[in-house]
Amino acid sequence: MIVYEREVTMQKEHNSNILVSILMITYNHEKYIAQALESILMQDVNFNYEIIIGEDCSTDNTREILLEYKEKYSDKFKLLLHNKNIVMMKNTLSTLRSCSGKYIAMLEGDDYWIDDEKLSKQIVFMENRSDYTMCGAITERIRENDNNEWISDGNILPSVIKESYSVEDLIPEYSFHTSSVMIRKSAIHFPKWLWDMYCADRPIYLLAAEQGSVGFIPEVMSAYRLHGGGIWSPTSQMDKAKN
Repeated sequence: MIVYEREVTMQKEHNSNILVSILMITYNHEKYIAQALESILMQDVNFNYEIIIGEDCSTDNTREILLEYKEKYSDKFKLLLHNKNIVMMKNTLSTLRSCSGKYIAMLEGDDYWIDDEKLSKQIVFMENRSDYTMCGAITERIRENDNNEWISDGNILPSVIKESYSVEDLIPEYSFHTSSVMIRKSAIHFPKWLWDMYCADRPIYLLAAEQGSVGFIPEVMSAYRLHGGGIWSPTSQMDKAKN
C-alpha cells in the first residue's frame, strides 16, 4: 500500500453520533440550490447525518438561501461561508476537513438526489462490507431544452457491470458521478499533488479506491445538471482530458 504525505489533516475519529456527513460545495447556484437541499432533507433514514456546505463567496443569492435553510434546520446544517472566492479545490478540501461522519456523501449545489433512500441503501451496502472503501450508483444527466424543461441526456455508470471494482477499473473511465458516491472517511487522504489538480472529487475517490474494493448499486440515485453556469460540463473534451 502506498503511503502519502498529507497536507490536510482529517479528524482521526468520526463523531459516533453522526453516521454520514453530506459534503456540498456551491458557488452561484441560486437557481438550483433549493432543489439540492430538499433532495437531502427528503432522505428516509434511521441514523444521524450532518450537512456541511462550503459556500465560495457567491455573487448571487446562494448564500442567502443557505442562511434561510440554516435558520430552519439549525441542527442539520454547518455552513462554511468564505469571505473570498477560494475556488473549487480548496473549497472541497476545507469542507471535507469539517466532516465528522463515518461516511462521506458528496453533492454539489447544482445537482440533486432522486432516490429518497439513496443514503440508507448505501449505508446498508457499506456496513455489510468492511473491506469496501466506496460505493457508487447510476446518475442521470439532465439538460435544459428550448422550452426550458429539464430532460434526460443519458446516464453515467460503469461500462462493465460487476460485483466490485478496483482502482485500475476506475482509472480509464468516468464510472461514477460525484453525486452518486459514498466514501468511507477512513479511506480519504490528501497527497501533496492533490492541490495541483483541476478538481478534487474524482482524485479523492480514486485514492479511496486504491485502499479497498468499490461497490456499485445499479439504481438511478442522482441527477447531474448540464448547464452553462457549471464549471465542468461546458468544458471541451480536450480540456477535460488535459485537466
